[in-house]
Amino acid sequence: MSIKHTVTSNIELCLLIVAIFMINEAFCAQTDSIFNAYIAAVAAGRWERAESCWFPKTIELSKRLNIKFTDIPAKYDCASPIYANLEAIRNGTAKLSVDSINFNDDWARLEISIHLASGQTEAIYYAI
Repeated sequence: MSIKHTVTSNIELCLLIVAIFMINEAFCAQTDSIFNAYIAAVAAGRWERAESCWFPKTIELSKRLNIKFTDIPAKYDCASPIYANLEAIRNGTAKLSVDSINFNDDWARLEISIHLASGQTEAIYYAI
């Protein structure tokens, strides 16, 4: 009886590990997909679509003083190297890559790189 229980427990443990792995992979794919959708929207100048990748409160706070910055249409991400290299991203001379995604309890940290002819720039984004 105890051998069968151990085998059942091991099978249950294996199924749990597989389920956790599948959930992690799905979250990783979703996180990467959201980031890629954000980059595509920014590159296309689809600011409403880009904003949908952010918390509504963040967007609201970034617009509350109605300040406009030259060459930075999205204040919620104005310090990002994405905007500093937007033209290169648009014309294809810059390539973006998600180098790693590190998961925590209910959020993920994405380390990205922007590859240019002149070098590479890194940035960190968080997905919740």
